[in-house]
Amino acid sequence: MALLTGAGFGSAPERTALRNKIEQNLRTLFRQYGYNEITLPVYEYYSVLNTHKQQFLDETLISFTDISTGRLLVLRPDFTPQASRLAAGYRGAFPLPIRLSYGGAVFRNADIQHGAKAEKHQLGCELYGAPESEGDKELLLLITNAARLSQAEYSLLIGDAAYLARIRALLGEYADEYFDILKQKKLYRRGEFASKLKLAKLESLSPLIHELPILFGGAKALEKLKKLSAFDQELSSRIEHISAVFSELIELGLPEENILFDLAQLRALGYYTGLTFELFHRRSGVLLGAGGRYDSLMNSFNLDINACGFSLYLEELADVSGYVGERIAVDYLVLNNFKKAQELRQSGAVVVSVYDEGELARHLEFADVKNLIR
Repeated sequence: MALLTGAGFGSAPERTALRNKIEQNLRTLFRQYGYNEITLPVYEYYSVLNTHKQQFLDETLISFTDISTGRLLVLRPDFTPQASRLAAGYRGAFPLPIRLSYGGAVFRNADIQHGAKAEKHQLGCELYGAPESEGDKELLLLITNAARLSQAEYSLLIGDAAYLARIRALLGEYADEYFDILKQKKLYRRGEFASKLKLAKLESLSPLIHELPILFGGAKALEKLKKLSAFDQELSSRIEHISAVFSELIELGLPEENILFDLAQLRALGYYTGLTFELFHRRSGVLLGAGGRYDSLMNSFNLDINACGFSLYLEELADVSGYVGERIAVDYLVLNNFKKAQELRQSGAVVVSVYDEGELARHLEFADVKNLIR
């Protein structure tokens, strides 16, 4: 399980206090955007996750059998399918767009020996029924404001599943080979594959296919993609959408240098249907959160409505946060006087009773003590 200790922090209580501070600030931010917090069960029927399995392999799920029904249960690996089912079930009670937020732990089988965590603490938001452009802008603003509120230096990496889906359609029988090149990062095969497309009379597609795996960066990379995609209306439309969102985010104050584009990134293509994004710590490269658009998900719950969302990773945010870890605040440290300690508590003070004078020095070092009563 994830440990509540980290570099630069002297104790688990201090670490927990830091994470709680970040979490409280994020919950306040979500409310400012109109998101309503919901509580979701820690386990779920495996059948509910069938609509979401592109995100996870079965071997990563922690499962057990419900002895009363014989059905397979799993500890939740993700919040989105649960939140989406709730939104669909209560659609009549919510005006559009539906804005939901949540927090808690997700669980996945992981290689603990190599540093992977089986339990991750997340906070997230889901947005249902907003127009695509407005929904994408809202979530990108929200996740970057969350990073700034946590005092974390960040970069936002943007991709697009719809763009890649169109490339797959255009490639036809050559699609699997090309997407293997993207997945395995076999950049040395780009030239050979592009030449194959020319022989197959797909010359218009060849320049884009050759350049896409290495087009990573800011506004200049997006502008080059725009030129390379001009031969196809659907590809051009997706680039125009991304460019429009990018321009408005800059106008709203997001630093241009913090936004990067990589339209060759493969993130659960069977699940995401539009814009995808990942939030990284700018210097260390630690992944702080991720999300995207999944318009087809709600069809699984018999509701034809678009959807998008993201999750933030609290432990990782705490690791890179600019907040300074604070010692536990104590109003009174009282030695061997239980009655006095209780009187002070009744006045609303934070009081710690100590029964061994030899421990006083350690208590004073551990906590920020205002008063000592012997």
